[in-house]
This record gives sequence, structure tokens and C-alpha cells, in this order.
Amino acid sequence: MRRRRLCGQCAINDRRIKALETVSAVNIGAMLRNGWEGKGSSRDAFPLLEAGSQARTTEANGSAQVIFPLAPLKEEDAFSEELREAWEYYRTPRCACSTAPSIAASRSLTQLVTYDAFNMADVFLTQPLQIVAGSAAGSKWMSDDLYARAASGDKNYHVVEGADHMSLYDVPEYVDETPSVLASFFKNHL
Repeated sequence: MRRRRLCGQCAINDRRIKALETVSAVNIGAMLRNGWEGKGSSRDAFPLLEAGSQARTTEANGSAQVIFPLAPLKEEDAFSEELREAWEYYRTPRCACSTAPSIAASRSLTQLVTYDAFNMADVFLTQPLQIVAGSAAGSKWMSDDLYARAASGDKNYHVVEGADHMSLYDVPEYVDETPSVLASFFKNHL
């Protein structure tokens, strides 16, 4: 199989995938349950389930689609510098794209909140694994979780010092560190 961006869940259930790398990994279900920095309780996500259920009812009654943002819609909506950077990345010319608006249908919250992208990684994620995360990333706990849960006997974790989640997308100071890590990994495993 050719190299392309795949989710961790794909590698867990598709044996054609020979090796997996992640950069700034996100488990969207865990993020919605526990917050960007992983400090919340899953029980805190009940309002999201309620919102998803309400959106389904609203739309079934003929109303327009209800959406929620995957990144802050306005700069002032960001409650941390890292999420302000997410706003900048997704909502300004830095990387904004009309066909990738970084929003989702609220009705999908009922599935997303209960989803675990790393489900069964402890049994089935046996392929070689390379994880790259920023030391300052609020999302780093999700990479930590994947590393801990993966059954792979050949797994590596590279931390880019000072990088947050978004800076590993396009900030040369941080991005430039990852190609050699990933190239070496794939050269050894593909």
C-alpha cells in the first residue's frame, strides 16, 4: 500500500497497512470527552451528547443543519494560545480553505463523543509505529495514550521540543525536524 495519511483506527483494522506514523495525533472522541488538554472527565461530555441529540431532532423537523466548529470560529473564542493558533491556521490565509471549513454536523456528536480512534490498539495495532508530538502540544496526551496502548513491539516516540500541535503543521522551525525521523522510519519498515 502506498504511503498516505491514514487514521490510527485504519491501521488497527486493516492489515494491508505495514507501518504507521502519526504527527500531532488526535483521538477526536477522547478530545471531545476529555477536552483539548485531556483534563476533563468523560462525564463532562453529556452536554455534547444532548446537543447532538437535539440537532438530530431539529433537523428531522425540517430545520437547517446545525454545525459546531472544530477550531475556534473567532480569535476571541480561543481560550489558550494554542487554540488561538488553531483559529489562525484554519480561519486565516495561513491555511484557510473553503472546501475544508473545519466544522462538523452537530448531529454527529452522538457518534463522535463515544468514538475511540484507538479502540483495540492494545490487541491489533501490531505494525511498526512512529509517533511525533510537540512537547508544548495540548494534544500530546493523545499521542502518549496511543503509544501506551499500541501492541506494537516496534514503536518509537519522537518529541519536538517547544512545538505545539499546530506548529507541527507548517512552522519550519518545528516541521523541519520531522522528515528525517519519518524518512528513516519508513525506510526501515516499508
